[in-house]
Amino acid sequence: MSIEALNYANTLKIGNTTRKYILTRLADRADERYSCFPGVPLLAAEAEISERQVQKHLAALREAGLVSDKERNRADGSQTTSRYFLHGPWDNYGGTGVPFETIITPRQAREALWETPPMEGDFRPGTVAARAIEHNSSVSAGQQGVSSSSPGGTFSSSPGGTSLSSPPQASSSSPLESPSSTPTTEPSDQPDAAPSARSAADAGGSTSGSRGSRASGFAARDGAAAPKRSTGSRSMRRQRMSREQAAQVRAVEACWPAELAAKLPSYRPPILRDTILDALDARTPEQLARRISYRWHAYNYAHDALSAEGRGIQSAVGVAVALVQPGKCADPMCEDGTIFDTGEICRACEQRAADRGGPSLPRQAGKAREPLWECAIPSCRKPSPGTPPEDGLCPACRLELEAATERLQAARA
Repeated sequence: MSIEALNYANTLKIGNTTRKYILTRLADRADERYSCFPGVPLLAAEAEISERQVQKHLAALREAGLVSDKERNRADGSQTTSRYFLHGPWDNYGGTGVPFETIITPRQAREALWETPPMEGDFRPGTVAARAIEHNSSVSAGQQGVSSSSPGGTFSSSPGGTSLSSPPQASSSSPLESPSSTPTTEPSDQPDAAPSARSAADAGGSTSGSRGSRASGFAARDGAAAPKRSTGSRSMRRQRMSREQAAQVRAVEACWPAELAAKLPSYRPPILRDTILDALDARTPEQLARRISYRWHAYNYAHDALSAEGRGIQSAVGVAVALVQPGKCADPMCEDGTIFDTGEICRACEQRAADRGGPSLPRQAGKAREPLWECAIPSCRKPSPGTPPEDGLCPACRLELEAATERLQAARA
């Protein structure tokens, strides 16, 4: 029994309750290699369905990439139960690196709902904070006076008479407001400023020699302003994003291809949000848009989405993660096997591929196929390869139109 495999199987979005139950039965029997070998009759009895239906569900799990199996034979050559291997994060999702689509728990839905902070207005008139701000504004404008009902000051005795001393704050902000909303001066402008004037995230991002210093440099050379780095931990990101981060994430999400955007859930899965934030550490939203467009065509996602013979998009969230996630090259200047600002081949990627005995460049692994175009007839919309004709009709619709024209001409004659 593998608790890890069973817990992970419970989080997967399968789309069929019986199929998910069969997957959990496999996970419940998984050994240290995440494999098991129950018989089809046993699974049929547990699921209370026929053996034929069990075989169909197992075939669907194999097609989705969740399970692989091996045939087993006894010493006399007779066949026995197959051995099923479950795929997940323990084997990098079967070696594909693309996570499977997961369900959204109520807690995750609440996090997605509250990840953007609410807009706050001014303090309600008549409250202590509102009166303190009003008093500070009047003092800064030079309006001084003695009032026994002034809530923002206190009376004091002096040789010149009784006067009103102003509260300790010197700005128009109330001490009830968070320090992040009060304008401060960077320590570089005021050498004696306390370190607390900057947040912990800003302090962590200023370390010299870090990946962020290189990333911000080449991002600016591309002509777009480098995004503000967020060096907070993953758990802090899940609690709440800043308004700037939320705007940048929305800008990246606006670049999804239409075929992919139609399949993505209406909410933002945490794994996709965290992947976008990781990518924004070294790229601007404009640069990520070019990465998404390149990978969508170079890795055949566009062909699979439009081709009637293709598998289509099996996991929309997994494809989105693969389109936007940072590359595996240690050089931050590398972008899918090409140096970002020069367009030259990345020697590190070329050497790594040569050591593994694979293709010379990672970008050659996803060789783009011939682009597809759709038939102009709304009822057809059949995708076809090659260059679209001037009339925009597929061969079948063109033959049908020509036959209809001939019949019409014959009727008129």
